Amino acid sequence: MLILLNGGRSFDNVDTPASALKQQGIFVIGIGTRSSDSGELKKISYDPRYALSVSEFTDLPSVQEQLSSVMSTVLVRATPMTPKETVERQPPGRDVVFLLDGSDGTRTGFPAMQDFVQRIVEKLRVDDNQDRVSVVQYSRDPAVNFYLNTYTTKGEILDTVRGLRHKGGRPLNTGAALQYLRDNVFTASAGSRRLEGVPQVLILLSGGRSFDSVDAPASALKQLGVLTFAIGTRSSDSRELEKISNDPNYVLSVSEFTDLPSIQQQLQSSVEAVVIEDTPETPTVLVDTAKKDIVFLLDGSDSTRNGFPAMRDFVERVVEKLNVGGNKDRVSVVQYSRDAEVNFYLKTYTTREDIVDSG
Repeated sequence: MLILLNGGRSFDNVDTPASALKQQGIFVIGIGTRSSDSGELKKISYDPRYALSVSEFTDLPSVQEQLSSVMSTVLVRATPMTPKETVERQPPGRDVVFLLDGSDGTRTGFPAMQDFVQRIVEKLRVDDNQDRVSVVQYSRDPAVNFYLNTYTTKGEILDTVRGLRHKGGRPLNTGAALQYLRDNVFTASAGSRRLEGVPQVLILLSGGRSFDSVDAPASALKQLGVLTFAIGTRSSDSRELEKISNDPNYVLSVSEFTDLPSIQQQLQSSVEAVVIEDTPETPTVLVDTAKKDIVFLLDGSDSTRNGFPAMRDFVERVVEKLNVGGNKDRVSVVQYSRDAEVNFYLKTYTTREDIVDSG
C-alpha cells in the first residue's frame, strides 16, 4: 500500500509509473491539496474514488477517517500469470450474501426487495466455482433462507428468491444479524471461500434503525475482510449504515424499497469496480488486512515547507492505528521533490515507537 501526500502538479509524467505500480499489485491512495492536479491524483490512485483532497495540509485530520475506511477494504491485483495459466483459469468468483430486513415494518416493501435480489442475481455468474449466493432475513433474530453452498445454479436461486415468505417479527436487531453472519454464514462449512481468497460481499437492505448496537459486529465483519454495501430507506439511520459499510460510498438510499430499481445500476457498478477484474490475467484478491506494508510518499518540495508539520502529524496519527511489528504492519517514509529520498525503509523499524520517534 502506498499513501501519497502531494501539494502540487507534477513536472514530469505520472502515467507510466502509476500504471507500473498498479501492475505490481500496489494499492495507491493519493491525497492532494487545492494546488494539486485532481486528474493526476486520480490517475495515480488505484481507483479514482480513492483520491482524497483537502484545501491545505493542515486540514488532513478531516480525511483521516476516510483514509482508514479505504485502507480497511484494500483489494489488490495478484501477480500477473503466464499466458498458459491465463487460458486455464476461470474468471474470479465472489461469495455474495444478501441480508434482508424481514421485520414487520417491511411487509409491504418485501416484494420489491425480492425483485431487487433477483435482478442482481441475474447479472452474476452463478456456479460452484464462480459466484455463490446466500439469502438471510432478520428481525429480532436472523433466519437463513439458504447458504452459499445450498444452490449451484442461477435458476435454483431465482426460484427460491421468488418463493420467499416475509419473515416478520420485531424489533429489528441488525447488530445480532451481522454477528450471526460472521459466525454462521461467512464460514467454510456454510460455503464461504474466504480462506481461498475469494472476495466476500454483503449486501444489506435495511428499512429502519437497529434496536441493538452494530459497532462491534460491523467491525468484526470488516476484520474478516467482508465488503459490505448498505442500502436503506428514509426510515433507516444513515450514520448507522455508514458504520456498517466499508466506505461511505457504499451506502445507498431510497425513499421506499419500491424505488430500489433506481439504484440497482449504481450498486452493480460499485460491486464490480471493487471486487472484479476485467481481465483474468490479474485476478483481484482480498488482502489479509492484519498485515500490511505501507509506504508514505511525502511531497517535500519548497512549496510544502509550511504544511510539512501537518503532514508529519498525519503520518503519526495513521501509524498510531497500525499494528506495527516485523511480522505485522511495516512502514516506510519517503520524501521527494526533484529526486526521491528514503527517510526509512519497511524493514528499518519494527516498533510503532521507533517509527513515530524517527519523525
